[in-house]
Amino acid sequence: KALLDAADKAYGAAINPADKPFVSLPLYEIKDAVNAVSASGKGRVTYDMLQFSTAWMQRKLNASPSDLFQIIVDDESMTPTLRPGDTILLDRRATEPSREGVYILNMNGVPLVKRLQILPGGIVKVVSDNPAYETFTIPLSEINARDFTILGRVVWVVWAGRRI
Repeated sequence: KALLDAADKAYGAAINPADKPFVSLPLYEIKDAVNAVSASGKGRVTYDMLQFSTAWMQRKLNASPSDLFQIIVDDESMTPTLRPGDTILLDRRATEPSREGVYILNMNGVPLVKRLQILPGGIVKVVSDNPAYETFTIPLSEINARDFTILGRVVWVVWAGRRI
């Protein structure tokens, strides 16, 4: 924390985060993902934070620091793509399944990391990469209803430094 404070002081904490060469993105446990993306931004931020280049975020992810935050995966449903303990970057702007990808969902108050695939007929297939977990479908019209919302799309696996 002291190093991050010193970096903010050196670069000027009043500077717009997008104008800083490096920024720290909040890191949440997945159980706090629902609160993290809410309008209040509340949630328990861990003390572990990584610095990211704002130029890299713009170039590789077409995102600004306010668009992204980190989540720690806590289950095996997406193994081998994601493993428990992996840190992922979530783009909070992606709240619609506009393309196939890995998303964090809020299903009945439980955050889940799942692959979404859009099928003909307005159906979305919800897939776990681990075959031990069941695949299910949901009508596109029911996404972002009260019991099933998309919190964002996973855009980077931090530990491996690769896109998914």
